[in-house]
Amino acid sequence: MSTCSYCWGYGHNKRGCPRMKKDAADDVAAGRTSWRTRYVDQQAHASKNRRCSFCKETGHTRRTCSELQEQKVIYILQSKKLHRAYAAALRRHGIGPGTLIHSGRDVYDYGLEESIEAPLSMITSIEWEKLTPVHFRSNFLYSETTREYQRSSYTTERSKGGSFHCFPETPEMVSAETLDAIRVMGGGYQYNKSDNELFEVVSPMPLTDSSPDWPYDESRVDYKGMAKLYFTDRQGADLGRLDPIIDKWCEIVEKA
Repeated sequence: MSTCSYCWGYGHNKRGCPRMKKDAADDVAAGRTSWRTRYVDQQAHASKNRRCSFCKETGHTRRTCSELQEQKVIYILQSKKLHRAYAAALRRHGIGPGTLIHSGRDVYDYGLEESIEAPLSMITSIEWEKLTPVHFRSNFLYSETTREYQRSSYTTERSKGGSFHCFPETPEMVSAETLDAIRVMGGGYQYNKSDNELFEVVSPMPLTDSSPDWPYDESRVDYKGMAKLYFTDRQGADLGRLDPIIDKWCEIVEKA
């Protein structure tokens, strides 16, 4: 907690000190010019000429920028819509923590001197923070191999291999027509995923063994942290333009 160097109170500094402002106002009322009146005048002048690093408007800073706060709200709402669509699709297919898969990422065992293709793995977590309005096809499903391998030639220690995977996209999701439409709408160039990012489901998670909020618990996703990270040092944004893209992509995911 900050300490004021004028009144020595807590929770504010000299620039925002209410006692200093009152004392300066008393000086003006008494016809006195003091260092307090000069300081308050200087701060008032500086505030009027202060320029926001986000919207470039004067009179406020990035910390109090209303436009930035509005963009953060849009970012969070778009993220939640995207996550809900993916969560419903994952639940339908029994994909989430506990699902057994064949990973598309091969593992090389230096002890055996051979590459293990499509190793048996288990999805252990879903990194929802990786799935954003800008990166709506991100690799957000994390898996680990069920066996340990010697993964280095410098040591005989054995460990599990971890990989991030994308949602198993349907032909419609990766069709040229869909990806071109996303690009035309302003979603950037989209490419087919590589084999390393894919997987094949071996044993889906039975819904009878899962909790009602599996595999998505909205309360455990740090949406404010996501927005803060995205807008760090960013200058200007118009995320509203992404609404049609997110809407279209969610419609496609809901049919997967």
